[in-house]
Amino acid sequence: KIKPSTDLKTKRLYLDFCNREVALLCNHLKATPKNASLHIEKLRARIKQQEDWLRMLNLELEEANNKETSPRKERKTKTGKQATRKARTTETVQTDILKQTNAVATLKRQLVFRQTSGDIALTTSKTNYIDPRITVA
Repeated sequence: KIKPSTDLKTKRLYLDFCNREVALLCNHLKATPKNASLHIEKLRARIKQQEDWLRMLNLELEEANNKETSPRKERKTKTGKQATRKARTTETVQTDILKQTNAVATLKRQLVFRQTSGDIALTTSKTNYIDPRITVA
């Protein structure tokens, strides 16, 4: 059950799954696209990349929590010169982790939806059977 306080992405996913059920009941099927498996593999690769980035951020958070001093961090620039920059605070790393977690969750929802609705014509049921006042509101 979807509550009014639920985030918009979850509501949209719920609407799409309901639309998928309507399309199945009305037998709105289509041929599976030839490159559907390629799109799913690309999406899985993006999820893996985002999860790796999330692990790196978690390591950076642990490092930021363990560092008591050393407010500057050494790094090499694109030209190869040594430069110093301020070390990121735990708050900035935590906000990045939250954003990254949301991005991974969104990609996983997309993957599930694409895997389950590859051979269903969703636009047919949307244009013919769903009340437009629902989708606009």
